[in-house]
Amino acid sequence: MSKTLKLFLLIAACLAALIWCTGGTGLRMEQQNKLHVVKAGQTIWGIATEYMPQQNKTRDIRELIYDIGKANKLHNYQIQPGQQLVIPLMVEIKENEI
Repeated sequence: MSKTLKLFLLIAACLAALIWCTGGTGLRMEQQNKLHVVKAGQTIWGIATEYMPQQNKTRDIRELIYDIGKANKLHNYQIQPGQQLVIPLMVEIKENEI
């Protein structure tokens, strides 16, 4: 058996053991919707920046901006003061919350 194949099998076995030891579940995510009323001068980018700390830290702000536009059926991401927006946040569910 070649050294490369032995190394590959060793790495694969270690990964399998790691997955088995952790239960193989990974992160459990849930969407939580927040309601936001647009104020004068606000932009989608600014609103998304406001809500970024409340969600999964691995998520990119551009994903949140896209999801806000999709959830509210925004054309060209144009918003008006007084408009109510649904802010779809992806948050991690802790094991003890399940």
